[in-house]
Amino acid sequence: MKQRLRVLLVPSLLCWLALPACGGGGSDRSPETASPTTGERGTPQATETGSSDAAPNQADRDRRSTPSRERAASAQSAFPTVLTAPRQVTVRARVEGQVVRVRREEGARVRADEVLVVLDARPYQFALDRAAAEAKLMLLTYNSKARLRGEAISENEVEIAEAEYRKAQADSALRQLDLDNTSIRAPISGYVSERRVRDGQWVARQEHVYTIVDPAELWAVALVPTELAAAMELGDPVEVSVGRGEQQQVAVGSLHLRSPVADPGSGRIRITVRIDNPDRRLTPGMPASLIIPAG
Repeated sequence: MKQRLRVLLVPSLLCWLALPACGGGGSDRSPETASPTTGERGTPQATETGSSDAAPNQADRDRRSTPSRERAASAQSAFPTVLTAPRQVTVRARVEGQVVRVRREEGARVRADEVLVVLDARPYQFALDRAAAEAKLMLLTYNSKARLRGEAISENEVEIAEAEYRKAQADSALRQLDLDNTSIRAPISGYVSERRVRDGQWVARQEHVYTIVDPAELWAVALVPTELAAAMELGDPVEVSVGRGEQQQVAVGSLHLRSPVADPGSGRIRITVRIDNPDRRLTPGMPASLIIPAG
């Protein structure tokens, strides 16, 4: 009996002695394991303290900068417009005739009084020759009667002969003018923006044949509130935003004109901004906006 009891107690005693070596004391964890900055195997873990502090700081900066951006945007107003060239003319034929030669194409640079189109001048040359001959005949008649004034010719007849000569002179001058107008010339220096005739075409009197534009000076016209217009003086600089998207650029012009009356439809004032454009960087017809400070 005692032998059997020893056999049962010895294994139990050995197990009890081995418990601390097997790690059975689960509640006695080391401070390193319980550290909030390490993992289960003692590796350092990132804390959330830094990110939680940085996020509010960035948010605060955004909140502080947003009002300033809004104030900057609200401190100025944009008024849409289109660039125009004040020096743009429509060239018209002063006489009718058939086009003999077109001398300038679209985009060509021209000088004032340069010939653009040549019309058939022969009918006008014939008319001039006839008018000049008639004027010469009238001059001879007048001189003959003037020598006989008071003798065989009355004063009234001499005056009539003189009037007929003056009339023939005027007709000859008109024929010369028609002949000169068979060469259609540029009225201003600039660039050909439109050509509407071709060789061999019949052109009527007053027909539109060319358009010439001088882009060295451009205008931007817009309607602005009366309070903004009243705060501006002629010659004040005005920013003009030209184009859209990646092609957008900013030019600086000056207040050139300001209407003394308000537009009946909108109640606003029409202003004109003048932009110097000697390098042709800007072109008429480009969309633009006048950028005007709010006050």
